[in-house]
Amino acid sequence: MKNFLSALAVALLFTVASLSPSVSNAQDIKFRVNGELALPTGDFGDLASTGFGATISGEKMMDENMTLTATIGYLMWSGEEFFGITTDVSAIPVQAGLKYFFMPKSDGIRAYGMAEAGFHYLMLSAEGTIFGQTFSNDDSEVRLSLAPSVGFEMPLGDLTLDVAGRYQFVTDDTSYIGIRAGVKF
Repeated sequence: MKNFLSALAVALLFTVASLSPSVSNAQDIKFRVNGELALPTGDFGDLASTGFGATISGEKMMDENMTLTATIGYLMWSGEEFFGITTDVSAIPVQAGLKYFFMPKSDGIRAYGMAEAGFHYLMLSAEGTIFGQTFSNDDSEVRLSLAPSVGFEMPLGDLTLDVAGRYQFVTDDTSYIGIRAGVKF
């Protein structure tokens, strides 16, 4: 399963670069590296505390205001303790989508809206002692995900600062609020 996920992630990143006939223009393809703070919501907030991680993205400019995106990352949440059981959750999000800039390209800050869809490969581990019995259990599954986002980009010389907030819907109530900050090059 992990080999399949790795192959799919690489395919998504390269797909973004090849979706337009102007692939030969390397300036149209950008990469972004982000740090992310992940605040669990709903029932997921009862299972896990504040998480963090990193993502990398590929972006392919379609026109001055529209960009195709593909993102992969790794996030982890330290668990909460319930009745002597401690849980840890981690995820590998793999998503693709569209980014739309609300203002024309200029030398200043550009606000955008973005939507990405894909899946999260979730891994859960639980361990503890109940009634004198010590146990440890690991489980994993793939869940569909959708993330509407708003953010802004600001040029910093050859790099671009990219800051965004997103609500990451993940099926089976594993949703979280993500706050990303990173650089695009």
